[in-house]
Amino acid sequence: MEAGFIASVKGDIMSNSLRYSSPGLFLSACSSAFLFGLSRTCPELQFIIFLALVPMLRYVIRSSRRESIIIGLIVAFLSFVLIFTSDQSISLTGGLFKFLLLLIIFPLYAAIINRLARMTGFNAILAAAVWLPLEYIWRRLFGSDSLIIPPMGFSRFITGMATILGVLLVAFLVVLVNYVFLTLFTAIENILRACRTAMAHRGAIGVLGRPVSCKISSMANNPVGRAPPLKGLLFISNNKTIISWEDI
Repeated sequence: MEAGFIASVKGDIMSNSLRYSSPGLFLSACSSAFLFGLSRTCPELQFIIFLALVPMLRYVIRSSRRESIIIGLIVAFLSFVLIFTSDQSISLTGGLFKFLLLLIIFPLYAAIINRLARMTGFNAILAAAVWLPLEYIWRRLFGSDSLIIPPMGFSRFITGMATILGVLLVAFLVVLVNYVFLTLFTAIENILRACRTAMAHRGAIGVLGRPVSCKISSMANNPVGRAPPLKGLLFISNNKTIISWEDI
């Protein structure tokens, strides 16, 4: 019984297949879209793009394919509302075309990452490489405009990187840094979850290995209903229920 209990605790700590509720899905999508919009519309907040995909990726990796597609659609819709609806230079036809393309890119990327995350060998480089074809399609259709990189006029740093390395390589690095931050946040989250689980179950095993003397009932085999006093290691829980006994 003790072994089963400890195994269940270990499973609670090590499990990464956690399912989130619908509010969690919507909150993750809104967070990514909001950060993505800020990085594209506020020059002083452009570096938020290195964190913008973290909430979405965090949910996508641990959810079902259907939920991944849903969160991709939400991110696409909110990103379009935050970024492109205020752009007066975009025509109605051009805006509609960008909106439809966003509805394809983000859900497709989310679905691919959701699938690859279940495969052995999935890493940050692969997650960033998946974005490159989608970025290429966007740039092919809309010229110099990049989807993931803030507008070039926002800073000399972004413009210089794109000039030296190329827009696609900078886009690759942006997604790569997002996944690195996701890995860091996930490690911190797992440590905190392990601490909370250990504290929650701290009293479940109770006194471990304290030599005690007690009388153990044997209602089935002992007609008297009592056994002689024994000395051993008694494993008890908070409610004084015996988990196991080892003679010494």
